[in-house]
Amino acid sequence: MSPDKYKRFVFESYQFRPESGEISFRYSFDGEIEFEEVLVLPEMEVLQVEEELLERILFNLHLIVGISYYKAYCPREIEVKSGVLCEAEADFWNKLYTQGLGEFFYQNEIDFRDLVKFPFEEGDGKSVAMDLPERSLLPLGGGKDSIVAAEMLRERGKEFEIFNLGGYDVAMELADKMGKEPIVVTRSLDERLFKLNEEGALNGHVPISAYLAFLSVLMGVLYGFKYVVLANEKSANEGNVEFHGVEVNHQYSKSFEFEQDFSVYLRDFVTPSVKYFSLLRPFYEIEIARRFAEYPEYFDVFTSCNRNFKIVGKSEKRWCCECAKCVFVYAILMRFVEKEKLVEMFGKDLSGEEGIFDELLGKGEVKPFDCVGTPEEVSYGLGLTDEEGDLFKFHGEHQIPLSFLKSVIVGYGREGKAVEKFLGGDVAVVDMKDGEDYLDGLDEYEAIVKSPGVPWLPEIEAASDKVTSATQMFFDGLDPSCFVIGVTGSKGKSTTASLIYEILKAAGRRVKLVGNIGEVALGHVAEKDMIFVMELSSYQLDRLRARVDVAVWTSFFPEHLNVHGDMEKYLEAKAGIARGQRKEDYFVYHERDAEVLNNVSSAAQRMIVKDLPVFETGLRGQHNQENIALCVTVGTIMRVEKDVIEKVVRDFEGLPHRLQDLGEFEGVRFVDDAISTTPESTIAALEVFGDEVGTILLGGEDRGVDFGELVEVLKKFGVENVVLFPDSGVRIKGLLGDGFRVLETESMEEAVTWAKKNTVAGKVCLLSTASPSYSLWKNFEEKGEEFQKWVVI
Repeated sequence: MSPDKYKRFVFESYQFRPESGEISFRYSFDGEIEFEEVLVLPEMEVLQVEEELLERILFNLHLIVGISYYKAYCPREIEVKSGVLCEAEADFWNKLYTQGLGEFFYQNEIDFRDLVKFPFEEGDGKSVAMDLPERSLLPLGGGKDSIVAAEMLRERGKEFEIFNLGGYDVAMELADKMGKEPIVVTRSLDERLFKLNEEGALNGHVPISAYLAFLSVLMGVLYGFKYVVLANEKSANEGNVEFHGVEVNHQYSKSFEFEQDFSVYLRDFVTPSVKYFSLLRPFYEIEIARRFAEYPEYFDVFTSCNRNFKIVGKSEKRWCCECAKCVFVYAILMRFVEKEKLVEMFGKDLSGEEGIFDELLGKGEVKPFDCVGTPEEVSYGLGLTDEEGDLFKFHGEHQIPLSFLKSVIVGYGREGKAVEKFLGGDVAVVDMKDGEDYLDGLDEYEAIVKSPGVPWLPEIEAASDKVTSATQMFFDGLDPSCFVIGVTGSKGKSTTASLIYEILKAAGRRVKLVGNIGEVALGHVAEKDMIFVMELSSYQLDRLRARVDVAVWTSFFPEHLNVHGDMEKYLEAKAGIARGQRKEDYFVYHERDAEVLNNVSSAAQRMIVKDLPVFETGLRGQHNQENIALCVTVGTIMRVEKDVIEKVVRDFEGLPHRLQDLGEFEGVRFVDDAISTTPESTIAALEVFGDEVGTILLGGEDRGVDFGELVEVLKKFGVENVVLFPDSGVRIKGLLGDGFRVLETESMEEAVTWAKKNTVAGKVCLLSTASPSYSLWKNFEEKGEEFQKWVVI
């Protein structure tokens, strides 16, 4: 049958009749051959749903339901009368129809390349949020996968109901065994489709799991379920055959690729309020079979044979014992269920089905077009090998919310405590304070939340596919209505983020300052229509998968190399701020850093600050003029009026421990710049005061950086007195040579007392250590506060 028999497939209209629960979907070929499919929803109390959201869901249901009718002739033109798609939405549907009908195209020898083209109009799509209760909806077939998923939900204390399309007898019996009353939706396909098939219209496999995905979202919104929980496994990711250069996968709409695509589409164009994920995605089917064998009460009522769920030609037995699915399930259960019981369950010993087993073992040209797993699983099930490989491993490639997993927080600091609160306390915690073996047993957990201060130690690296962070959780849960301005850089992050926040607040915007300088971001993940200004360290950005609407990079020079290893890895970690950006986003940085940052991957518009006017401000130093220029650029991007920006910049007083003027004591001016923990930032501080500096306090944790240029600047400005703290103070002393009065000490009290005695009146005593604080203090704040304490005594 030629795809050119009809010119157009038309999505005509849909109608929802709440009083009867009926939803009708109408289609046609060229407006001539017309079809109507009807769904009937159960009689249940429904939530109050915004009309716009309901229409979004029904429109998308109209598009997926149409795939069964479109495939009859596959015309080259698609017309959508029932709604409008933007380009990104059309791209999703082009891919879903093409990949979801891959087996159909292969079986009917149709060249699908450039065939499916959904129309679109200029503009952006929209999603609509609503509050939904913390309940889960589990689509139920009749097989072992949904049984295992249901029991996992029970064991983890999750409230859930089950949903079935069609009300099949096998599913109803299984629901009864579970003690659940299923939510049933009935489906009536148009009889004209079957008549056309009899007359020679094209027929074949459709992505029914995609149909169920959109229908489940409607169930969630109408009946109050925040989570749609699937029972799709890792094995579903493997395709069957290559056709026209594309992998054809019978289970495409059960694959992780579809799950990810659907989740993004749902968030951006339907609703962010329903979360769609597979609870079994981390497992191969053989691991699910092992778990299923622990529930013998289901042995006599389950079936995975798809012939029980056909619209026409249903099987009269639970297992037809002829299809690849029956043989596959038999094979992977052989290791875990006694043969006598297995034969009783299936009604036949299938261990001798050599022809089908050969296909399942990958010996044929095409993997069987059925919901079957990998050759490795079959080989292990049949006892052809005892090599388990990673067949029984928990794999980290999934979208399961942490609250559904056995999770552990590594590092019980500020962010670790925020994660514990976010997860409701139902999570384990380990910390280095627990002893040197605190990371033992990580393999017992399904998710690891690593705090930013915890390095990628070998034990954590070994479980990297399970690792997430509070920052990742924030971005994963962020409502699409929110906007993120991320700020990173070797220095200047806090000042820049704080000034951007003040500018937006003065402009009357809804804005929150979060991250290192503000509140913990995860505590505000439920916000809507909020601008977040977020300071992000290299630790937080390392391996982050997120979109930042405006990325600001203040500076770049060596920092935290003891953790990241080298400059290349440090840059790679920092680059997480821009990696997920889109073409409508912005990437802001200085021309002086362009040689490096131009090579950072980002799809955003690059706003490179070149001209640097002098801004009227209370902030001292060239580096602060550079920070202000970035803030002004962001204010312009955010369309803040010029006079508002100028006033905020003029009135901004700066932050504690950042060139903080403590005043004069006995004629000596004391300045707290405890934030400066690199030679570059200390040089910037020295350049603010020039030859006014009489005494400087240097040293701290030694990370092996080069202090040569810093010593030359000390000589240039004629600094006379140098206080040196361990451990880096030893190396600095070796570079100083003659001409300096030096005190080596571990005591801040002794350092300040000595500075007061030796600094000439009218000069500055500057705390700017050029080294991290951790050799003597827990952070730079503690160091600065101790400095201030002894200054005023």
